[in-house]
Amino acid sequence: MRMRSNHRTAPMTIAPAPVAASQPARWSNGPWPSEATVTASATTIAVPSWAAVLSRLAARAWDWLDGFPALDLVNTVKRIGWQEREQLKDVADLDSWLDAAALPVPRPAHVDVKDLHALRALRDPALRLLHARLGRGDWLHADVEAVNTHLLAAPELVLLGEHPGQTVRYPLGDASAMTRLLAGLAADVRDATQRSDLAFCDAPGCGLVFYRRRTNQSWCGASCGNRVRVARHQAT
Repeated sequence: MRMRSNHRTAPMTIAPAPVAASQPARWSNGPWPSEATVTASATTIAVPSWAAVLSRLAARAWDWLDGFPALDLVNTVKRIGWQEREQLKDVADLDSWLDAAALPVPRPAHVDVKDLHALRALRDPALRLLHARLGRGDWLHADVEAVNTHLLAAPELVLLGEHPGQTVRYPLGDASAMTRLLAGLAADVRDATQRSDLAFCDAPGCGLVFYRRRTNQSWCGASCGNRVRVARHQAT
C-alpha cells in the first residue's frame, strides 16, 4: 500500500523531521496485530494496528453506558429517533459490550450465540421491570420469574468487606462464568427496582434508564435536555 509523504490521516502521529516529497512512504510488514509503521526518509509514522483501531471504535460504540451493571444491561436497547433499536445484534456486539460495561463479576473469556440469547433473555424482562417500576408498564409475574431464575441459578453469599461500602462475594456451587455473570446482573436489576433515584430519559434519540444525580433531574444529560428544548421550539 502506497501513501504520499504529505498525506495527513488521523490518528497518525508524525515526527518533526520533514519528509522528502520525492520519496513515498511504505507500510512495513509487521506481524498482526502489532503496531505498523510507515517510514519515509528520516520520518517514522506510527500507525495503530487494525486490532487497536477496532478496539477503540468498539469502546466508543458504547459511550452512553453509565457504569452501573443493571443500567448498562437494559440500555443495550437504545432509542434512535423515536424507535427502540437492538444494540446486541450479534456475538461481536456482545463481546465488545462485555469489555465496555460495568459488570458485577468478571466476564467470560469467550462467548457464543447461546450466551447472546441468554443475556437478551435476561435483559428484556429486566428492562420491562425497570419501566414498570417507573410507571411505564405492568409489573409482570413472568418477568419477575425470569430474573429470579437467574438469581437461583448461581446463588452466592455476599459478606461485608474490610472497608466501608465493600462487600465480598462467595459463589455457592460450580456455575459457569456466564451463569455467574447473569446472576450478578439479575441481582443488580433486583436492587435497581428498589432505588428511588431510578429515572427514564424520554428525550428524542435517548430513551435510557438512569439514576438521577439530583431530585429535579429530568434528562440523563445536558445534550438530551438541549434536544428536548429544540424539539419544543420547533413544534411551536
